[in-house]
Amino acid sequence: MPGLIHIYCGEGKGKTTAAIGLAVRCAGSGRKVLILQFLKDGKSSEFAALSHVPGIEAVPQTKTFGFTWTLTPEEKQAAAAYYTSLLEDAFCRAGDFDLLILDDLGSELTTQFTQSALYELVNTRLVGEKHTVISSNLSMEEAARRYAPQIASRLDGEYHVLHFFGDDIRLLRKNRL
Repeated sequence: MPGLIHIYCGEGKGKTTAAIGLAVRCAGSGRKVLILQFLKDGKSSEFAALSHVPGIEAVPQTKTFGFTWTLTPEEKQAAAAYYTSLLEDAFCRAGDFDLLILDDLGSELTTQFTQSALYELVNTRLVGEKHTVISSNLSMEEAARRYAPQIASRLDGEYHVLHFFGDDIRLLRKNRL
């Protein structure tokens, strides 16, 4: 059976919540889940809850770099190396997991190295028919511009894109306070 592959798109629509719900269901049926987060630092309530669920391993971003346009060339190099190492680590370990979730893909500093690591990861998951979920604020058109054509082709041609519609829940929450 081919792997279930989704991309969740839209800002402030509950993409991470949906992905975590799928992770909990997967772990609840005895499968192993790896969650790689590119934006969150691991201090959120979702990480606290996931730490108690057997079968789920969540890897937060442990370093922050700020906005790319504010970074010096040295900081950009350090950020690129960090994000590449996250993707390479996921590539090395992802085969051991039934479900891989790449949360907030597109928030990382993208270089040829991160593109190469992402391509290998996505391609290996597809060929191995492994379940994968990608959440991102990038539209498919933005992803095609940001990543190599081979990655965009696989994402657009092989993944089932789920667009989350409605108002940004963070802005709604803020306006109610």
